[in-house]
Amino acid sequence: MKNTLSVGICLLVIIAGLPVVTAEISDESPVDSHKAYTLEDEGDHFPTGVEWWWLYTTFTLDNGDEWDACIIFLYQMDWAGDQWSATSGKSYLRIQTWDRQTGEHYDYLHIGDHPGELSHKKNEVDLQYFDSTMSGVYPEYAAYAHDPDNDIILDIEFTAINPPHFYGTEPTDGKIPWGTGYAQYWTMPLGEMQGTITIRGEAFEVTGIGYQEHMFADAHLFDSFLRKTSFDKLFHISQLYTSISRWMLVENIRNRVLRLDYLHLSTDNIAGYDWLWIGFEEGWSAVICRLNGFAVDDGQSIGILVVSNGEEYWEFGAFCTKVTKEEYLGERDMYLPMDFEITAKKGDKEFTVEFTSTTNITRMYIQNGLLEFGNFLAAGHAKGSFKDGDEVTSLTGKGTNTPLRYIPKLLWHQSSDFDWILPPYGFGFIARRKTHLLGIEITYKVQLSPFVNIDFSIRPSPGGLRQRLLSFAH
Repeated sequence: MKNTLSVGICLLVIIAGLPVVTAEISDESPVDSHKAYTLEDEGDHFPTGVEWWWLYTTFTLDNGDEWDACIIFLYQMDWAGDQWSATSGKSYLRIQTWDRQTGEHYDYLHIGDHPGELSHKKNEVDLQYFDSTMSGVYPEYAAYAHDPDNDIILDIEFTAINPPHFYGTEPTDGKIPWGTGYAQYWTMPLGEMQGTITIRGEAFEVTGIGYQEHMFADAHLFDSFLRKTSFDKLFHISQLYTSISRWMLVENIRNRVLRLDYLHLSTDNIAGYDWLWIGFEEGWSAVICRLNGFAVDDGQSIGILVVSNGEEYWEFGAFCTKVTKEEYLGERDMYLPMDFEITAKKGDKEFTVEFTSTTNITRMYIQNGLLEFGNFLAAGHAKGSFKDGDEVTSLTGKGTNTPLRYIPKLLWHQSSDFDWILPPYGFGFIARRKTHLLGIEITYKVQLSPFVNIDFSIRPSPGGLRQRLLSFAH
């Protein structure tokens, strides 16, 4: 869904006649972040399509080193005719750590049948997967994560600073459409953490900040558009799609946030989304989701950006994104955005941020037929500002970049890119065509000012038949 704005407008024309489900909130009002939160939201919603609990922390060891850690408990159930199965599914435990001094990362993943090793309860966070655990009720939580492959143990306490917030509260009252179902996604985007990390037998005291989320969905990671569903449910889901699309369109029309220097068009064969979390030293936080229809497109983004000052939340539907660095993953013949510049507006409020990845990226692939689900994560740092009228707050912090992609196994990378050359650098355009099937990249450059420069070049590109055959071996 993150292509150009015109794609979103076409979608709106098709569904414009449907009723709207929305919470009426003005541009100047913060979102009511406490509205729907209950103990039921804390605990499991088993059985459902997919549900996860995620705790991400960035911290300093008592020797001055900086590390990051991420703990994920997840289960996904199979569809059994007309409902989610309670006896057939998969569970996942993933523990990731990063050493910011070296950029190295350590990744542990265990996959099992569900019900099975993963246990969870109603009305509270009480998770256990072998000897890794997470427990608590807002605002106090504890986690113990054991990575046996890399001999790393994390034993921490997490205290939420922000109140819980349902993502998408403003456009759809906290329900995000997903295939023929919907997801509810609540976050506590800033908290304090303390505890110990034991690295290959050596223990260190740690202090830092973190982010917690809980997502549950009447949907599936792979086949949410394929399962049977009733007309009434389809009508309700259509209302959600209509509401969130209209909200984003209105937000962009009202705020006119288009940045011509960010404008870039691209087409590719990879779909998914980019997800960023940033915790700022000043007590602020940001959670950013931009949907990805074809690949890395700069310019107007389709998604939701949530900013909090620790007490209030603002949801931005009008923001521009520029990818300043990307990484090529040869084993899957694909590109991932690593660094971002983002500008968002809402009334007289403006949020800007630059995110820079500083560690290597972790990779996880789950295959389903000819389609793969790829999840990636890198730690980084950020700087930005929040402008509210004449008042400006400078922001500095750390965070994570978590791209997700659906990867077709039978397609080579193909992309077409178009960039403008704009003042003060001149006027013109650059067009590129990459085809890894042939292993070449063709570039056309036409610059008219301050001097005329017309250039055409062909050069080798990464990928090609040999690289694609190697990806099948994985």
